[in-house]
Amino acid sequence: TCQRSLLWALAHADEAYAWASRFGRGRAREHVAMFRREDTLSLPDDVRQALDLLCERVAAAGFGPRVAEVSIVDGLAADALPTGTVA
Repeated sequence: TCQRSLLWALAHADEAYAWASRFGRGRAREHVAMFRREDTLSLPDDVRQALDLLCERVAAAGFGPRVAEVSIVDGLAADALPTGTVA
């Protein structure tokens, strides 16, 4: 699953970078770092509020439709992550 892949990347940074570098253009570390973080597995309240605000502003600017509700599928809570694995 996606969640298992993210947990693996949290626990195996060097291997995740090495794998991603096969596809990148010298930017593998930056790309992996975007997703190798706690927020990817469990969004804190401030990030959830920011997503709502972003959707509202996109619609107000005419760049996309109004979104009635942002649905987030939760992963693990931050305290359930493997210890010492977050960059």
